[in-house]
Amino acid sequence: VAGMDLTGGPMDLSVTKEELNVKGKARLAGMPVDFDWTKYFSQESPVASTLSASLDLDAPALGKFGVPVSFAVSGTLPAKIEYTLKHDKSAALKLDGDIRPLGFSVPLINFAKGAGVEGKIALTAALQDGKLQRVTGLNLSGGGIGVKGDIAFTHDGLGALNVRKAAIREFVLGA
Repeated sequence: VAGMDLTGGPMDLSVTKEELNVKGKARLAGMPVDFDWTKYFSQESPVASTLSASLDLDAPALGKFGVPVSFAVSGTLPAKIEYTLKHDKSAALKLDGDIRPLGFSVPLINFAKGAGVEGKIALTAALQDGKLQRVTGLNLSGGGIGVKGDIAFTHDGLGALNVRKAAIREFVLGA
């Protein structure tokens, strides 16, 4: 992830004419991560690189993925991610996570979920040039909230992420 150092190990590195692969256990911006990353050298390859990882995302990491500071994130989000980057710099990130150890609030709807309350999240994010464009297949449940839907975003010139369109198929608060 751009701007996040990968350190530690052990990591295995292999190189062929077709690809570079690095996998192992390390620390991503201080967070333990178990990962498998492959960079494909050929422009004929359908993708430029792939990443599979298991890690506990903390508040600064979630911020890098577009979670607003106003959500007051505490704790961690244990997650499995699959990230695919294409040659045109478009990317897809699939995330499945356990929100039990995560605390957060959504001030707009006066909602807060404390750490320790059971829940799950799954989504697919589309990015272009590293910027979040849309979230599809959002499925968040637990702690008195249930949300299913898709969200499209725009970016202003100051780096802010704005919701352009939201299609919420299901919304339950206080259940």
